[in-house]
Amino acid sequence: TVDAVRLEQAGSRVIGIFLDEFHVRAGDSAVRARAALTHLVDKILRDGDSVALVKPLDPLHAITFTQDRAVIRNVIAAFEGHAGDYTPRTEFERNYMSRNPKTAEITRAQIVSAALQSLARRLGDQAAGRKALIFVSEGFRPAQPRAIVSAANRNRVAFYPLDPNPEPADDESMLQSIAEQTGGSASINDADLGPAIAQAVADLDHYFVLSFARSGPDYGQFHPVQVRIKRPGAQARARSGYWAPDAA
Repeated sequence: TVDAVRLEQAGSRVIGIFLDEFHVRAGDSAVRARAALTHLVDKILRDGDSVALVKPLDPLHAITFTQDRAVIRNVIAAFEGHAGDYTPRTEFERNYMSRNPKTAEITRAQIVSAALQSLARRLGDQAAGRKALIFVSEGFRPAQPRAIVSAANRNRVAFYPLDPNPEPADDESMLQSIAEQTGGSASINDADLGPAIAQAVADLDHYFVLSFARSGPDYGQFHPVQVRIKRPGAQARARSGYWAPDAA
């Protein structure tokens, strides 16, 4: 039984943008991502919006938020994907990352997973209410996808994966999955990336919070939740459910 329904209306908005250069190809994919994100800065952001831009190897303790659009544009303009290219670009990559594709991909997946969790926590620290995390990536295979979703849901962060490659790829299912489990939406193989970005930010303006009491024993199990709306033509997006804590 639903105990309460509350409409939330945001003033200033909090947005995270994760530029997954490890899993975006150079060339057209990176160009499309830069164009879509630049449109976000020029046409969609408004005064008071705070944005954090993070790349996989950025120091996670130094994640900062800015309202300076020039700074945001400069970071976006410098974004270059290098999926499938294991040539070291930083001292960390030269010293600690393998050039063997198999082991390098495992390491890259671990780094991106940890960074996404850290960004979700930093977004949660900024303000109460919903936050959006725009995740620019063509997809990868995280060892523990549940950890990413858990960090997002604990901090009221909805994922909006943005796949800038219009061609289908093998690892895109995780993008759709984390969007569905956090109440966001994914843009995968879309010709136009603009509507997905606009939706991610617009969702912060008005949304409903539904409250209900859990029932049953706490066994650490996943409990699916479905939200339905009776109004014809209306659609609802919400988290796919929750993990109940175990007795310990």
